[in-house]
Amino acid sequence: MEDLAKKRILIVEDEIIPGMRLKEFLASEGFSADFAHNGKEAVEKFNAKPAQVVITDIAMPVMDGNELIGHLNTFEIPPVIFVTTGQKDPELIIDIMKKGVYDYILKPIDMNELLMKVTRAFEAYDLKRIFEITQREKVIRLENALEWYRFEEKLKSRDIKSMGVNIFESLLTSFNQGRGFGSLVSLMSVMKSTAVKEGNLYKIDDELFKAIMDNLTSAEKALQTFGDMASIVTGEHDSEKISLSFLYDQICNIIKEIDHVLTLKKHRILLSDKKNIFDNLYVEINTGYFNKVIEEILFNSMKFSPARSEIMVLFRKQGDVCIISVINDVTANDKGHVGIPLGYENLVFEPFFRLTKTVNDRYETLDYGLGLTLAQKIITSYNGSIAINNITDYSDIKSGAKLKVECSISLPVINDNVINSRNNG
Repeated sequence: MEDLAKKRILIVEDEIIPGMRLKEFLASEGFSADFAHNGKEAVEKFNAKPAQVVITDIAMPVMDGNELIGHLNTFEIPPVIFVTTGQKDPELIIDIMKKGVYDYILKPIDMNELLMKVTRAFEAYDLKRIFEITQREKVIRLENALEWYRFEEKLKSRDIKSMGVNIFESLLTSFNQGRGFGSLVSLMSVMKSTAVKEGNLYKIDDELFKAIMDNLTSAEKALQTFGDMASIVTGEHDSEKISLSFLYDQICNIIKEIDHVLTLKKHRILLSDKKNIFDNLYVEINTGYFNKVIEEILFNSMKFSPARSEIMVLFRKQGDVCIISVINDVTANDKGHVGIPLGYENLVFEPFFRLTKTVNDRYETLDYGLGLTLAQKIITSYNGSIAINNITDYSDIKSGAKLKVECSISLPVINDNVINSRNNG
């Protein structure tokens, strides 16, 4: 499985010995370094396993550095590109920088200078990615606002009998509203303007009534979730010192309890092995809320996984944190997106955001982002973090690289002294 924590560098150099030395040095400094002999090989390796940083020579056979740079700059988020050169001619260097190159590295390479520049390059890449995601989020929000505005205009201008089934389907599956409060308010507005009074009773369209009741159920679930979030935000909850072994056992119990949900699409959950060290490591969290988080993440992974696929749960300690990752295969949604599109990584945690239409009413969670919002509030209230990202799985050699989605929560591992100091404070 590809380690997202790895900082990947692709070195492109037609001279094997200096290229391999550079790769070995960067690997010794903790980077995940790969090596290509020319631009064509570099393109193949980059397409299979993208790198955040590319260090390339210019004069190479098959495909030179200029053509490679042009190709790399066509990606949604291009890598940070360095060019290695043995020439100090200012005009040449200026010409290189105009190609969308981050910096140049003079040969022979000063390894200390290289290390400093590469470290800064990863910071630049992260800033570039954050900026691009932010811009995408703005566009997505604007598109959703316009979509709902157009929908409201249709409601105002059309008669209930002329709407047909499609308008109710739109209310149920509208991209940015979903089922719940937004569509419930709109449905009530439609009912108010179309109901016919007959004596002491009002007659409303049967299809409209069904839609109202469906959204009412969803709204009731949402209210309960809001109540849980209010308790979390205001601190009205207990925390416990819990061993990692106990947390692991909780996940085992949850998997058993949701067996009836797994059968909906014949999913199978695989949990990583339990380690002996888990007995002596602890986190601080409320057990009930922790269970809610795990259930939500597992349900979410099942909703968007193809039938008969396996869902992996990795439970591990890394550094000073406990990391629990849920990894699932993905299928294209109704808009043709596979996985988490660029710009959606943060939006999926917003209460009424939906990445796709209603998936399966038989799942026991809301079909928009409110459940993940609750999970985020719970984890962050215990000084942890949660994220959903696309990853590339290289574990199956025959099938090759495969896109998957990983939802990971991180909780700080603490000791008895930390717990006691909090209680005494």
